[in-house]
Amino acid sequence: MNIAVISLGFLGDTLLVEALCKNIRKKFPDSKIIFIVNKVFEEVPLGFDCVDEIYSFDKKGKHKGFGGYFRFAKGFPYRGKIDYCIITHEHERSIITAKLIGAKKIISKPVKNSPLNLLINMRRPISQKEIENTYKADYFSDFLKPLVEPEHMPVHYERKDIDDRAVLKKYKLPESYIVLSPTSKDLVKDWDFDNVKCFIDNSPLPVVLVGTDKALMLGGKLAEYGSDFINITNRTSITELGVIIKHAEVCVSMDTGTFHFSYAQGTKTVGIFFNSYFVKMWAPVNCDNVELLVGNKKIEKNGIRCVKDVTYNDVLDSVNKILKKPCLESVLK
Repeated sequence: MNIAVISLGFLGDTLLVEALCKNIRKKFPDSKIIFIVNKVFEEVPLGFDCVDEIYSFDKKGKHKGFGGYFRFAKGFPYRGKIDYCIITHEHERSIITAKLIGAKKIISKPVKNSPLNLLINMRRPISQKEIENTYKADYFSDFLKPLVEPEHMPVHYERKDIDDRAVLKKYKLPESYIVLSPTSKDLVKDWDFDNVKCFIDNSPLPVVLVGTDKALMLGGKLAEYGSDFINITNRTSITELGVIIKHAEVCVSMDTGTFHFSYAQGTKTVGIFFNSYFVKMWAPVNCDNVELLVGNKKIEKNGIRCVKDVTYNDVLDSVNKILKKPCLESVLK
C-alpha cells in the first residue's frame, strides 16, 4: 500500500508525528510511507527512518489557495495511487489536497462546520476531553484507529546524514554547554528577561541561546546588560539546531518545538510550561530524560500577569538534578 501522511503543522507537531509513522511501519511493514510536510519544516522528517519519501507543501507560497492545491497535486508523483491519506491537522486545505491527489481513503478528524467533511470517508472520532488529556504523539498515533489499534511509542529523532562535527565547528561551540530556548510564538509561554539573565549568569556551563526573532532581540538586551553567553539566535537552520541540541549537556526550553526536538534526540531536557492546561497534551509521558517545571501566567487587560513563576533558581536546581542522571543512551544499553 501507499500511505500518505499530510502534516502541515509547526516544528513540535511535525516532530511528534514520527510516532504515527513508526506505527504505520510496524503495522503495515510492506507499505510505502509518503510524508507531506509544511515547507518551512521540510528538513524535519529527514530524521524519521520509517518514512520513504518526503514532499514539501508551500502553503504560504506556490501552493497557497486553490490554484496552489492543484499545482501540488499535478506535480505529485503518486497521484491516484494513494490507498490511505492520514491528515494529522484538520484543515480544509489538507482535505482538498488529499482529494486532489486521488487518495482512495481519507482519515481525518472533521473540520468544524465544514461541508468538506463529506470527503472524509474514514472519520477519526475523538472528544475534546480526550484531546485535552492525550499526549500529542499518542494523539497522532491514534489516527490509525480506523484501521488498526496503534501502540503508544516514544518519539525518536535521528539524522544519519549530517556531519555533526562540522556544525559544532561552524558555531565554535565548547565541549560542554547548555542550550537555552526562552521564547516561543506565544508571549504567555516566554520566560522573562530577569530570570533568563540570572540563569545565564549562574549557569554551571556556558549557555547557548537559540530561537528566532524574539530570542534575537532578547539576546541583544542581554548583551547590553553584560551577560556572557553564546548567541546563535536566528542563525541556524533546523538541521543545525537539531545537531546543537543533540550535543548539549542539557536543553532548557519553554513549551515550544525546541523542547520536543531535545528529548526526541535523547538530550536531557528541562521544560518550562506557564500553562498547566497544555501539560497533558504536550509533555512526554514516562520520559526519564525530562524535568518539567510548571508555572502560571494569565492574559489580562493590562498585559500578562505571572501568577506562579518558574524562577532561575528552580531551573538551576532542575538542571543540576538532571545532569546527575545517566543519559538516555546508557539507560537503553
